[in-house]
Amino acid sequence: MSELEKIKEVAVRAAEAAGEIQKRHFGKAKIVALKSIHDLVTEADLECEKKIIEIVKENFPEHGFIAEESGESGKDAEWKWIIDPVDGTTNFSIGNHFFCVSIGVAKGNELMAGVIYAPMYDEMYVAVKGGGAFLNGKKISVSGRGELKESVVSYCNDHTERNMIRAGKPLAEFSMKCVAVRKFGSSELQFANVAAGKYECTFIYGTTPWDVAAGTILVREAGGKITDFEGNEWKPWGEEMVATNGKIHNEVLEIIRKHDGK
Repeated sequence: MSELEKIKEVAVRAAEAAGEIQKRHFGKAKIVALKSIHDLVTEADLECEKKIIEIVKENFPEHGFIAEESGESGKDAEWKWIIDPVDGTTNFSIGNHFFCVSIGVAKGNELMAGVIYAPMYDEMYVAVKGGGAFLNGKKISVSGRGELKESVVSYCNDHTERNMIRAGKPLAEFSMKCVAVRKFGSSELQFANVAAGKYECTFIYGTTPWDVAAGTILVREAGGKITDFEGNEWKPWGEEMVATNGKIHNEVLEIIRKHDGK
């Protein structure tokens, strides 16, 4: 077994273990901290992150981590595991099923593997560099819809005032020009749905590594396109990004740029 295959296997096992923790806590989530009024932490966040790191360390003790709750460790490690233990914590805390475990793995600055597991839907998304993207073992690809008027667009933003304002500006135009605009509260599951051909686009104002790592490689391996708002190849860890099926990419960028900075 190659090193990358072992990494994928361990990432899946860690995501499954975290998913079981989420299911156990679901419906009775206990909030233990508030980073802001928009950003909370539950017991499940902490327990899931601890379990994921434990499983990874058992198999790859020399690897490092960039984790939402515990921060960065093993800064000089060649391999880094990028972890969002509960992506969509607000949804999780109120009993909404749209949340997931997100685990990305990078070698240097290159994303090599990603796993997104939505336990309440029993959906396991997996991708490794050069190996395609899969949902529950079946290969997936982005949709073939070629125009914005046929498309579903999703978006998200960080909790800074600047990016909340920026994200709101193009929404009216998108709403008029596409089938629907959605914000579901889990950036990684929005990526997963682009990769699976359910939506055509997701765009983000203000990224963090754990919110985009797994989804980025998943969309790329499913045949999609990811850039910054200027249309340049997105590189870790750029502040903003657009992920699409590739066919509507330019239309999306045109609308975002039209409204940005106004």
